[in-house]
Amino acid sequence: MADDNKMKTIFYLLGVICFVPMFFWGVLTASKWIEGKKLERIKASNTRTIGHIYKTKEYKEERTAYAEYYVDGIRYETQLKAPGGKTPEPDDMYEIMYDSAHPKDSRIDFDKPIVLEEEDSK
Repeated sequence: MADDNKMKTIFYLLGVICFVPMFFWGVLTASKWIEGKKLERIKASNTRTIGHIYKTKEYKEERTAYAEYYVDGIRYETQLKAPGGKTPEPDDMYEIMYDSAHPKDSRIDFDKPIVLEEEDSK
């Protein structure tokens, strides 16, 4: 009887040791797939607006930009890690790509900064 309990315990532990990593791998894979599909929808929609960076955060050597943008008078927010070499600052402006059917689904296009020309005050 004791051997049966030991075997059950061993199989239980093996099951947990195998299942837990597989579960987390599955969740990570599913979230990457969902993000990929969302990005495909955003690109297929081909709608853009101007967004304003209102804050940035640095963690280790990565900078995350937080932007606000408006679609049909409604304010939305998005955030994205800036790719290497890009250093967005608060008050910078960038194009925001978004899904016209779901404007909250968006991406900051760091390759398309908006530079406003200053007027001469003459």
